[in-house]
Amino acid sequence: MGVREFFQRLLENSRSDEKLADALPFSHAEFDLKLAWNLSMTGGETVLAGVVQNLRWAHLEAGELWVAALDSSEVKLAQEVCYLPHQIRQGDSARFTIRLPMALPPGTTLQFTYRYRGSDGGDGGTTWSQSFEFPVPAPEEIPQPSQTRR
Repeated sequence: MGVREFFQRLLENSRSDEKLADALPFSHAEFDLKLAWNLSMTGGETVLAGVVQNLRWAHLEAGELWVAALDSSEVKLAQEVCYLPHQIRQGDSARFTIRLPMALPPGTTLQFTYRYRGSDGGDGGTTWSQSFEFPVPAPEEIPQPSQTRR
């Protein structure tokens, strides 16, 4: 594969990730990022597979996505991290997968925290962190791949 073909494939993958973000059943957006994901419980673990899209910065670097599972008393049951690709340009997306080592019961709170350095070029960048929470739905409320929104 030549350099030109490599960059064409990279661009195509980025576009398919953007379409994937619209197809996934759960999402959250702020001024800077959009996260979309699917949630599945398999083999005694909870898997979040999704995409993160850079909405704000010319480029985003050193991205981390942390997900913690909290019980009703806000006690941390599990926590995992996914490191994002070194750089995500504005409008581009990157895939992530986070595996929590337990099947989570409905009502468990997933606390998402993302952190990165964003830059519009030549300014040295700004370190930013943001958190939000998402309640784990009952199994019958989790869309299966054929039921996801389009």
